[in-house]
Amino acid sequence: MAARSHAPDYVFIGGIALITVFGLVMLASATSAIGFEKFGDTYYFLKRQLLYGFLPGIVAFFVCLRLPYAFFRKSRVIFFMCALALLLLVLMVGVSFGRTQSWLMFGGFSFQPAEIAKVALILFLAGWLDVRRGEMVQTIRQGVLPFLCIVGTVAVLLALQPDIGTLAVVLAIAFGMFFAAGARWKHIAVMGIVGIIVFGALV
Repeated sequence: MAARSHAPDYVFIGGIALITVFGLVMLASATSAIGFEKFGDTYYFLKRQLLYGFLPGIVAFFVCLRLPYAFFRKSRVIFFMCALALLLLVLMVGVSFGRTQSWLMFGGFSFQPAEIAKVALILFLAGWLDVRRGEMVQTIRQGVLPFLCIVGTVAVLLALQPDIGTLAVVLAIAFGMFFAAGARWKHIAVMGIVGIIVFGALV
């Protein structure tokens, strides 16, 4: 049976557009002085973000829009393994900016594997939680422990960079998905308390 097409979720797309525009405005505001001081161009960093971040992102958005849901479901494990490999690679040959070694650079092109890891973790957890939602995800053995292993692997690799800001975002996303899948409140509360203590120590 052929898959049924449906109209895009325009509210969701509109929300993404507003967040993107807001981020670009904040970038322009925060980097205008240093851009003029170092490069003689107030909008130097904004232009780079538009050219190397926004435009490729728009292309990727429309490509992914055309891909069937089954593609992401089938490729999520490979995508997740590749993201972990990139996080390991950045620890070995990554480029440091300030105190954080979180960038990979190839020629004149650079990117943060942590950003890829965010998407990979969301896809992987979505598939994993889909078969464990309900009673299974509420157990320690089949729910909590595997969840901690998956998220903990990504968290450790991010903490070693150390990229604490991205780590906080990843943990918030992961716990939100775990809760939405039907996890017990007490399990989330215990993990949350331990996580806050560890996160505070890292900060």
